[in-house]
Amino acid sequence: MLRREQIERLKERYPAGTVVRLGQMEGEHQMPSGMEGKVIGVDDIGQIHVEWENGSTLALNVEEDDFTVVPQKETLSEKKCREFLGKINEILKETDFYLLNVSCNGGDTAYAAQKLLAMHQAFETVYGEGYVDEEYGMVMMPAVVCGRDSGIRTLALVTLDLESSGEHFGTIFMTPGGMMEQESSSLS
Repeated sequence: MLRREQIERLKERYPAGTVVRLGQMEGEHQMPSGMEGKVIGVDDIGQIHVEWENGSTLALNVEEDDFTVVPQKETLSEKKCREFLGKINEILKETDFYLLNVSCNGGDTAYAAQKLLAMHQAFETVYGEGYVDEEYGMVMMPAVVCGRDSGIRTLALVTLDLESSGEHFGTIFMTPGGMMEQESSSLS
C-alpha cells in the first residue's frame, strides 16, 4: 500500500490530461500493450484513473502495471518559434557585432539594415508574409530597440502577445555570446 506522500507525488506527476501508454496491465488481457489514454486523476489510494482510447476507464496501479508517459507533442506555435530561432541563430553566426554596433549607432546604417532584413526574411519564411494569426499566441519579431538610459540602438527580437492586441511581452537582445533575454542576470 502506498504512503500518503507517495500518493501526493503521483498526483503531481500525473495531472489530469497527461497522456500515458500502456506496457502491460496486470490481469487485464483486453488492454493491449501500446494503448494510450488520458489521465482523469489520481485517487486517494494512488490509482491513476485513465480514459483509454478503447473506451475503458480502468485505473492503473503503479505497483503492478507497466506504463509510460507519452511526451506532449509540440504545438504549432512552439514549432514555429523553434524554427524561427534556429534561423536567427544562423544569422548571428555570420554577424560582426562590432560592425553591427557601429552601423546601428553611426551614420551608415547599411550593415544593420542588411541584418534586420535577413531577420525579417527569416520571420516571413517561418510565419508567411502579411498578417500573423493570433493562434500563435506569443510571437517574436525582429526589431530595432533603443536603450532608455544609454540611447544605444541595437537589433533585437520583441515578443508580442497576439492574443491581447499585440502587447509587448519581452525583448531578446542579439549579442556576440548569443541571444539574451531582457531580464537575464548576465545582461547589464
